[in-house]
Amino acid sequence: MVRSSMLSKDEGEHLVNPTEYLSLAGALQYIVLTHQILRMQLSLFGYDDANWGLDFDDSRSMIGFCMYFSDTPISWCSKKQQVVSRSTAKAEYQNLATSTSDATWSFLLRSWVNVKV
Repeated sequence: MVRSSMLSKDEGEHLVNPTEYLSLAGALQYIVLTHQILRMQLSLFGYDDANWGLDFDDSRSMIGFCMYFSDTPISWCSKKQQVVSRSTAKAEYQNLATSTSDATWSFLLRSWVNVKV
């Protein structure tokens, strides 16, 4: 592109049929506008939570997590921990380890079936 060139509406040939130009302009607009939407939709994320010693009978914590691909839940878990946690932080770390292993498995599964995340 030459910086010193000046464009004028009176120069050059006018389009006889602007359909091809409008089609190309529409396709470019579609790509630009939907690029971020498509990128956001193909995301893997999850939520997890644990409570510490809520069950007064055996003092074991309840853990739970839910993994999402886009807006669709693909995996979830809710169970009582097998060991007694001595602190809230330990219960949360145990839940984080469980949900991270599930997220890793989900990520590897999607890469195996060629879904870009």
